[in-house]
Amino acid sequence: MRLYGTGYQVEEIENISGCSRPSLMEWCRAYRQLGVAGLVDKRRGGNRAFLTPSELEQVQYQLETYTPPPVVWNRMLW
Repeated sequence: MRLYGTGYQVEEIENISGCSRPSLMEWCRAYRQLGVAGLVDKRRGGNRAFLTPSELEQVQYQLETYTPPPVVWNRMLW
């Protein structure tokens, strides 16, 4: 919004932000309708579609407790 308000063209804002034109236009519409509150991120994160809560706990446990085996390097004499 700030870039647009300071005179940048939409194409320039697309390049600077890496966002698509439809996304930028949606943000502009939300801002005009609701102000700053319209720009709050409403995405729902997480991986709830693939893992159950118990599976997520198991993965978390494994990440916290796993210790990889030591790596032994063989030195070659040249």
